[in-house]
Amino acid sequence: MERIDKPILVVVENEKTIDEPTLSLASVKVLHFARTLTTGTVAALSVAQDIDEDGLRLGGADVIYVPESAGYSPLVPAAIADTARAAVENLGDVGAVLTVTTYLGRAVTAMLATAFQAGGAVDVTRVWVSGSELFAQKAALGGAWETSFHTTQGAPVLAVRPGFGDKEGPAGEGKIVSLAPRLSSGALQVEVISHVVEPKGSRVALTDADVVIAGGRGTNGDFTLVESLADALGGAVGATRVACDEGWVPRAAQIGQTGVTVAPKLFVGLGVSGAVHHTCGMLGSQIIVAVVDDPDAPIIELADFTVVGDVSEVVPQALEILSAQS
Repeated sequence: MERIDKPILVVVENEKTIDEPTLSLASVKVLHFARTLTTGTVAALSVAQDIDEDGLRLGGADVIYVPESAGYSPLVPAAIADTARAAVENLGDVGAVLTVTTYLGRAVTAMLATAFQAGGAVDVTRVWVSGSELFAQKAALGGAWETSFHTTQGAPVLAVRPGFGDKEGPAGEGKIVSLAPRLSSGALQVEVISHVVEPKGSRVALTDADVVIAGGRGTNGDFTLVESLADALGGAVGATRVACDEGWVPRAAQIGQTGVTVAPKLFVGLGVSGAVHHTCGMLGSQIIVAVVDDPDAPIIELADFTVVGDVSEVVPQALEILSAQS
């Protein structure tokens, strides 16, 4: 397998909980993946100032950059981008900057690509090296096409889909380096008034889950069956934009163009019609199952298995079977 010989910077995030700082599984996987792309240094920039040092070292980080600027906030993408620029300057001639396609990941990718005058992309599904150059691939036109590309100027800035990479790999040295970059006016003009972090629940994080059960308009606002099926399969609960707009579930559960991107082994859509702004966030799923009462719903074209029926009738039967098998 070909590799580059330049350092790679990975912008990582912690799980969003009030518990002890824990590196997100999606970030762990990207760190390990970065090691497969380069023989050089793998450096991690922690978005959070409260870092999971053991997680970063075991994730393969040789160098761990920690932001310590006055006025820095891990909730302001411009501040993260400024710190990432300082990390790149410290590393020297980097081969790439990688992160995960999250709310922050999208914004930081755009800002860094603009600052470096380099190519940038989100929802990347594949990255490889050929002839000492990095190439990447992503879906386009709602998943109808797969496009491959490489940057002709500057180091590529790529936000990969969650689930990218392996959970385990070689550990890194984990040398901690504090960064105190000069924050831009764009970063300093943003003031975080309030921030609410929910306690960690019993379910796995949405972007880290191997199984995602998503509910849409067809649930009629009752997510009890969605949650029950997620618990039975050890999965996470997701939702469409409509379900979040209606207040049926928290905004953090939204999957799609203006939500999070998921790539589980199994995605089950309950009452999900399959609008493009939702499906673009779950196209990386290995197996897609749809339960929908409309035989002409767009999601059927994407699904590996479809049950045409009412969610309130189909899911209880599935739960009975799962209960009998446990």
